[in-house]
Amino acid sequence: MLLKNLSIRNISQLQPDFLLHQKIGANDRCPCGSGRKFKICCMKKGIY
Repeated sequence: MLLKNLSIRNISQLQPDFLLHQKIGANDRCPCGSGRKFKICCMKKGIY
């Protein structure tokens, strides 16, 4: 089987981008690094 010879890194390259990104919850910390909740910081800006 072909997939048997692929490493984990190669398998992750086969997945579409939307499967690699986690959904950001409204109450999670904002990924911009401000330390504020996502819903208060960048959610309304539509950055992420």
